[in-house]
Amino acid sequence: MKEIQSRTAGIENKENTIVVGYDFGKESVQISFCRKNTEPESVAPVVGVEKFQIPAALCQLDSSGQWLYGDEAVKAAARGDCKLAGNLVSNCRKQDPAEAESREESGQENSGENRKEDPVRLLGLFLKKTFSLVKTASGGAEIAAVMFTFESLDGDVIRIIRAATAELYVSETKIYIQDYKESFLSYVLNQPIEIWKQDVVLFECRDRKMMAYHLRMNQKTLPAAITISENYYDWPYGAEGENHGSMEERQIFPDDSGKSATPDTEFGKIIGLEFNKKVVSGVYLIGGCFDKTRLRKSMDYLCMGRRVFGGRNLYTKGACYAARDKFFETGRQQYLYLGEHMVSSNIAVEVKKGAERELFPLVEGGRHWYDAGASCEFILDDTREIRLRIIPLMGAEAATQVLALDNLPKRPPMTTRMRMDLSFSARREIDITVEDLGFGELFPGTGRKWRYKITLL
Repeated sequence: MKEIQSRTAGIENKENTIVVGYDFGKESVQISFCRKNTEPESVAPVVGVEKFQIPAALCQLDSSGQWLYGDEAVKAAARGDCKLAGNLVSNCRKQDPAEAESREESGQENSGENRKEDPVRLLGLFLKKTFSLVKTASGGAEIAAVMFTFESLDGDVIRIIRAATAELYVSETKIYIQDYKESFLSYVLNQPIEIWKQDVVLFECRDRKMMAYHLRMNQKTLPAAITISENYYDWPYGAEGENHGSMEERQIFPDDSGKSATPDTEFGKIIGLEFNKKVVSGVYLIGGCFDKTRLRKSMDYLCMGRRVFGGRNLYTKGACYAARDKFFETGRQQYLYLGEHMVSSNIAVEVKKGAERELFPLVEGGRHWYDAGASCEFILDDTREIRLRIIPLMGAEAATQVLALDNLPKRPPMTTRMRMDLSFSARREIDITVEDLGFGELFPGTGRKWRYKITLL
């Protein structure tokens, strides 16, 4: 008999194994890849052309039925050769999950027409098309893990990506997801330490706003605690610094002299508000609005005693670093980041070992809530309850959560086997199911289930 292995089993030691960072923006995607001991490399759809943004769009040619993606799809739709399918993730949000599941169970998705209209399958097709670029750029390397990164995350995005990647040749346990803030963190921690020995700030122009991520590290805690704040400032200027608003909008932001504001004076004010007497050692600028000819004074100030970098592919490379750290287990364990998608407590169950009571760990804090969970089986002694310990990572007092097993059949001690499954429906929402498995033929299980929902503080 030959052992059957998972889709990525045993590939960790292959020299030609890569991990991928996939930045899924609102209108375009960027992709990068790296090996265990190499730096991330961005993927361009056209060889030799340093244009890394790929429009997140698909279309099927009316004449031949061929599927196009990216720039080719946009151009074909502009010529009237096909109907463009954009907003790939947003369209998946609009689909009723129950309707999609019903269609899948009935086999309707196998017909050509239904297959085209299913937004999750369209997204999956787009992912397959773009992953072929990675294969080509990497010389046919095997993709071992993928980190998707989004500006923001919720349960719908998690569900959509997991459904759309089901047919990719990557194990579902190696499909990772994180937000832009965490990709920013992953990027920074993989740079020389002199860049992040103090605070690090990222500025980005988004939708007539100037967004700032401010990374701070508390070296006095062990492990060092990292926080990232997110602030937005009005920025009515275009990508290259010109004002796209009306004259009235230009007058909204007068400088101290009472004159009309300029991009330079406005960015200077934003820097002052964001830094606010804090020591900043590194700055990253994303977008086309940071033109030094228009932002001369503010850019000169930024560069005084700080390392300043500009570019557009930080999130995809940060996601690639994160995938590498997770898959090859090269992460920096001495740092603790409790972002908005992280479980903030350790969770354990009280068990009896001999005459002593101990804590058996179930969930380790600091993990993404959508990846956290546990299943275990145990035998009850003379108790009719389960006691969980909730231990916050940041020093708050631990709490005990008692799960009462009402209407549990009466049996002698040590003759009731139970199964407990724990999962998260949100960062602070835990769903628990406990099932009576009985004890063999002597005390058959009833199949009775108890369900609980716990809200973490």
